[in-house]
Amino acid sequence: MRELGGAAEKNGEPTSAAKKGRGPCATILWHWDPESDAFETIGSLEEIAGVKSCKRFRDLQAVLAGEQWRQLERCLQGCAAEGEPFAITLNAGGRAATMQGSKLTEGGSVRVGGTIAMTHVAPADQEISRLTALVAAKEEELRKSNEDLQQFAYAVSHDLQEPLRTISAFTQLLEQSADASLGEEPRMFMRHVVDSASRLYALMADLREYMEVGDAPNAERTAVSMEQVYRMVLRNLAMAIEESGAVITADPLPTVRGHRVHFVQLLQNLISNAIKYRGDATPRIHISVERVNGEWRLGVADNGIGIDREHHRRIFGLFKRLHGRRFQGTGIGLSICEKVVERYGGRIWVESEEGSGATFYFTLPVGEGKR
Repeated sequence: MRELGGAAEKNGEPTSAAKKGRGPCATILWHWDPESDAFETIGSLEEIAGVKSCKRFRDLQAVLAGEQWRQLERCLQGCAAEGEPFAITLNAGGRAATMQGSKLTEGGSVRVGGTIAMTHVAPADQEISRLTALVAAKEEELRKSNEDLQQFAYAVSHDLQEPLRTISAFTQLLEQSADASLGEEPRMFMRHVVDSASRLYALMADLREYMEVGDAPNAERTAVSMEQVYRMVLRNLAMAIEESGAVITADPLPTVRGHRVHFVQLLQNLISNAIKYRGDATPRIHISVERVNGEWRLGVADNGIGIDREHHRRIFGLFKRLHGRRFQGTGIGLSICEKVVERYGGRIWVESEEGSGATFYFTLPVGEGKR
């Protein structure tokens, strides 16, 4: 060990081992004199472990945790006394290090020497690792918070429906059982109660439907025929179609991958809106299909009252309604549509002028099968 150190000093250049101390994975040589406690290294311990001065073994105590220091002390003393080689893992200066040692005899003097192999982590890498871990922790915290909030909102929307149904039913019974002496004003108040309870009930049902779009994110996606989805939606809306006299047509529809219930929600909301927001003419609704840049672009066009340009983005917001109580609804339908489409990596938008009908376009990835 002395000869290696002398050679390094004599030539005025660091040895190859010392040069390694400047690399990402550094290895240095060391030896220790049990009698004087002198601790010498070939290679920069400061560069790789943050130890500015280490002329004696006890100087290492400043960068090692208590138990690690005691473990190293036992290993060194045992090696010097009994000749038992050792290899221990340490943590110095925030870096993982493996320290190996064995007994050396030189001219009747006992020394202990070996290597320290330490993985150097540059400050920038340390900061990136720290920030990455912080972001991951915050994302997990946000995920749990959103999950709790969703469960709470789902429970509230579910638990409120029964009391609202009870309020509505008993208010109607009260009005029906009242005698002729009950004036028109109290009856009007009762109708307001029933109407408000009914609207709140519908709002809770739509809110649950909106949250259910995000359920089972890891469930396996399957091939879904939009033709079958379309026929199911027509059956679901049969009464509204008959009452309005709506004429609904469609191009041959494609097969996509996903969950059928989501596409039923999507198409049903768009078609029911086209029926609801009709003008004086017979509602005419057409579903078009086009394959563009590796995805399906579907459009639901109507001849209804249309939408002013300034509201084209606003209508997709949760609880956004443009017409107050002129039309029944909760303002959640288009939010559900947007959530479904975005879940599958698509886009949804509207092209419309007030008084000139509207076309709602949305895109979906191309799935299995043909049109």
